[in-house]
Amino acid sequence: MKKILLAIYDDITRAVYKQLFLEEKFTVFETKNGRQAIHIAFSYKPDFAILDVRLLEVGGLEVLKLLQKDPITYKIPVIIFSAIERESERLQAMDLGAWDYIVGATTVPTEVVAKVKIHLGFQKTYEVVVDPRSERVIRV
Repeated sequence: MKKILLAIYDDITRAVYKQLFLEEKFTVFETKNGRQAIHIAFSYKPDFAILDVRLLEVGGLEVLKLLQKDPITYKIPVIIFSAIERESERLQAMDLGAWDYIVGATTVPTEVVAKVKIHLGFQKTYEVVVDPRSERVIRV
């Protein structure tokens, strides 16, 4: 069973992601605190991490920096999560080694789950409903 660290500040958003990953048979470690996210990463070595830019005590970008510097955690794939788009954060996240940067306000949670599964090799593509009225779908 794959392990995922959900370090997302908003309780409701984190709960939605937790439920979706549990449905996909992931073991889920969750927090809204950056220090706790670091502790979880070192203690449980998750297969993947989603880190919110805005966390208590230590922000997600700083957590990513620390994970990337340590030989125990540097291979953990990370998606940086942000409530709103900030191009400077996106660039910084990519420079620090994040696998992706998602904006919670414009990204469907099931798409994020699909991206994680793709990164972990569970599936090769996913579909996104572009227009529910016409049922137009794109395959990514």
